[in-house]
Amino acid sequence: MKHSQLMAIIDQMELYGWSAWADLQMIDAIRQIAEIHKPRQDPATTCGGCSLTTLYPCPTIQILEKELS
Repeated sequence: MKHSQLMAIIDQMELYGWSAWADLQMIDAIRQIAEIHKPRQDPATTCGGCSLTTLYPCPTIQILEKELS
């Protein structure tokens, strides 16, 4: 999954049924995690939140993708 696709899923969570204050805080936390772990713009496309050798999607993004699907 591309980073833009993951962010679109997170944005949809806000629109469909996640309206309580605590839910909105959780969505914001998930969005911030996804932004930290977005791919760098280097040739290897490594994770921006992990080491320079961790390819995107890193384990953190893989967990988010699994839980949001």
